[in-house]
Amino acid sequence: MSERALTRKQVSALTGYSYKTLSNFAPRGKGPPCRQACGKILYLESEVQAWLKNLPLIGGESPAASRG
Repeated sequence: MSERALTRKQVSALTGYSYKTLSNFAPRGKGPPCRQACGKILYLESEVQAWLKNLPLIGGESPAASRG
């Protein structure tokens, strides 16, 4: 079973970050993890989802805190 690989354009649509912002994140080690394969930058869908889940919440409690 292989995991779905996403292009930077797809990750941009999924996350709301612009293509250019994602491009700027990569060399700085920010943003979701990415890989280069066959001249393309690719992201594993599960890693993008995990990265999104770990972003800080604004104006609310974290899900872990609300389980109390």
